[in-house]
Parts: sequence; C-alpha cells; structure tokens
Amino acid sequence: LVVCTAEGKVRVLCAETLSATSTLKAPFGPERSGAMPVCLRFYSQGFILGGTEGMISVWERDDATGEGLCFRFLRATRVAKSKAAVMGIDISSAEETLALGFRSGDVGTMPFANLLAESRNGESLCSVFAGGFHAGPIPCLDIAAHRPMLVSVGKRDGLIRIWNYTTRTCEMCWQGEPGDPPIAVAMHPFGYFV
Repeated sequence: LVVCTAEGKVRVLCAETLSATSTLKAPFGPERSGAMPVCLRFYSQGFILGGTEGMISVWERDDATGEGLCFRFLRATRVAKSKAAVMGIDISSAEETLALGFRSGDVGTMPFANLLAESRNGESLCSVFAGGFHAGPIPCLDIAAHRPMLVSVGKRDGLIRIWNYTTRTCEMCWQGEPGDPPIAVAMHPFGYFV
C-alpha cells in the first residue's frame, strides 16, 4: 500500500499491519524537491505520482532488497505547460494511455510509454484536449477499459463530463444537484454506465 499525506509525504505501508515501512524522501527525484505529491495510481510494475508544478513521477517495484515490497524511483517529468498541479490520474487497462486531470480544469492524455521514455528537457507534455471545460480542479477521472472514453469530475463546477479521448471531444455533460456536487466517479469497462 502507498499513501500520500497532506504534508506531502509518500509512505509505503505494510498491508498486514498498516504500519509504515518506509517514506519516500524525494517523491519527484532529488532535482524536483519543491514539488508536492497530490495523487497516485498503481500500475502493474509500480505506481505513478502526480503533484504540484505539473509533475509526475514513476516508481517501480524493487524486490531485490529482501525487505518486503519496496519501490525505486524511475523517472520524473513535467507534463503541464502551465505548471498546474496534477490532481487526478488514471491509466487504461492495457497500460497504454494515461489520463490526467489538472487543478486548472484541463483534462489531458498521453501515451504511457512517453512517460517511461527519457525526455531531453525534463518535460513530456501531455495532449490537453479539454482546456476551459471545467471551472476548477479535476480531482477524479476514470478510463473505460474497452473504449476510448474517460469521465471527469469538476470539483468547483460540479460537472461530470464524458470524453472520447481519441477525438478529444466531450460527448456528454451532467450537472450535479445544487448543494450536492459529485466528488468521485467510475466508468463501466465498456463505457455504458457512470
């Protein structure tokens, strides 16, 4: 188990006792000590951290230490031109596409392979396709497993939007009830239900 705390720490917990086994000293690498972790998402080989300053880092499982399940830092990169914080992350079931929700209200995608590849200038920009559609942070998004669709939640505007990330278009929009805005969302694997 991995947990991001409000103080900006990332802790690895023992699944049996829920006690901290380690704390990541530099979640975005030694060169990016100012970035704070905001969200995380596991994938088959480890986990991805999203944070302030438009930063993302990748951590891989490293069982070589012999001290249980540990992780090693693989790479960090900036994915947002505006340096908006990455508030939400999801990855497709085949681990091909990474979806990102930003504090600025933007939604973007990028090939997961681009995140794993070396970048020349420390940036691997994602393709932002929803600039201005949400009026604030996007803390939650989810990708359909079998269709190029994702759903996003706007924290400030209370909107749920369904996107086709191949065509970069918003296909549906739903306004939450006044005084009771949605805060989390999940999509059916085929994209038929939210």
